[in-house]
Amino acid sequence: MAMSLTLVACSATTRGLEVVEAPSETNEIPTTPDQVYSASHAVVIGISAYENISPTGGAKDALDMQTALSKQGFKVKALLDREATLQNVREALADDLRDQVQENDRVLVFFAGHGVSVGAGDAAMGYLLPVDGKKEKPAGSGISMKELQSWFRSYASKHVLFVADACYSGLALETRSVALSSNDNRYLRDITSKSVRFTLVAGRSDQEAHESGGRGVFTSAFLEAIEGAADQNRDTLITSDEIETYVKPLVHDRVYSEFSVHQTPQAARSGEGEFVFFAPRTECPSGTLRVKEDCVPNFQAGTP
Repeated sequence: MAMSLTLVACSATTRGLEVVEAPSETNEIPTTPDQVYSASHAVVIGISAYENISPTGGAKDALDMQTALSKQGFKVKALLDREATLQNVREALADDLRDQVQENDRVLVFFAGHGVSVGAGDAAMGYLLPVDGKKEKPAGSGISMKELQSWFRSYASKHVLFVADACYSGLALETRSVALSSNDNRYLRDITSKSVRFTLVAGRSDQEAHESGGRGVFTSAFLEAIEGAADQNRDTLITSDEIETYVKPLVHDRVYSEFSVHQTPQAARSGEGEFVFFAPRTECPSGTLRVKEDCVPNFQAGTP
């Protein structure tokens, strides 16, 4: 690591200059959540058996997400099927999370179930439907994307990620800022310290979110992404920007290949930071050494 030095004038009784080591900035890549976050919170909502609407595979998607997030160090609250009422979802997102999270935390909210969009163009509004929601009355029985975003803005946490595998879920949110360039020499430090509210949903408002093999196609791709597949530069740090880049074309191609229709995930952000996950590290076998996340022959150890 490079050392920077500061020359400090000494007292009148000395003739030299004292050499003092100055604090140096580092762009070292964090490898564990506790190097970036104080705590990790998640609420996963999944509904299969609706009271008034056709069933989905949402509960299974939410359970799979709960398992994956728990392995990544999240404290997860799950609301499944009958637990996912309008009142319970509101309390969990609008009250409980707001009161629990602190400034240096990350928060992930996942929803798998039905959604509906009302209106068109700039007037379009997406609603997520809880287990007791009514498709014909989304404003009264659902939760609007506008409400969700207002709740997310109220959280003290620096990073919030909202992920929805839902049919007809409109974003109703414009991107108000862009990610920082990776060419910035402060990139790693900045993306983990700056605030962000990032939203990623399964498709456009005029598309359906498809299932394959009992799981949402979008959910499958997202889980692959956070488990390491989205780490294209092999630095073990998986950013929300990398997740979007991985998930969007993959979901589109898989859905078109199987169903011959289009499903294009949509994303939006507010803030310049990046919500980050950490790819699992594997031990290198004897006779090799690690270079980033690759194991290469260690010729100094006598490997042929």
